[in-house]
Amino acid sequence: MAGIDNITKQILSDAQEKADAIIRDAQAKSEAVIASATRKAATSQRNAQADALAMKSDLAKRTESQVGLRRRQDLLKVRQELIEQVIDRAYRKLDGLDDDAYFDTIERLAVRTAHSNEEGSIVFNQKDLDRLPKNFEKQLNDDIRGKGGSLEVSEEAAPIENGFILRYKDPESDFGGIEENCTFRTLISEKKEQLTDIVHSILWPVSSEEKPHA
Repeated sequence: MAGIDNITKQILSDAQEKADAIIRDAQAKSEAVIASATRKAATSQRNAQADALAMKSDLAKRTESQVGLRRRQDLLKVRQELIEQVIDRAYRKLDGLDDDAYFDTIERLAVRTAHSNEEGSIVFNQKDLDRLPKNFEKQLNDDIRGKGGSLEVSEEAAPIENGFILRYKDPESDFGGIEENCTFRTLISEKKEQLTDIVHSILWPVSSEEKPHA
């Protein structure tokens, strides 16, 4: 019996050693797996943090760019509105001139617009016909005589707000003719780009530092 017991104990001892070895190996592998997983998790966390910071920086840049663009658009809109207001005020000032100043402006404009060496007519609205100075036509023709032409005040009123229309017959046609629309609204519209530049330079003069260098 003693021999059997010894053999049994030896088998149990060998089995225990093998079990312990297996457990130690499993523990070592488990620790290695955990360490690897920990390193990977830390790397992933750092990568995620770096990606998040990059996204945050990119978002901040895009937001700043969008805000800057919106600010420039708003500033441009405000400037355009101010320019429109100034131009509209200029129109209203012309339209609201007293009779003497109004017809003096009309006469100078007609002299500048009249065709050389041609006879035509100048057409007003009914309001201006009713208040037209008595010597207006004579004074006008005296002023344009140097251009070799003449203008007759038309008795027919035109449906216009202010200013006048010049009418000339077309020498090459028996129908229709040539019209020059010299209402204040039309003249301002035709010169709007030039007026916009003038108003802009007055409201926002460019300093020497802002001017582009040659």
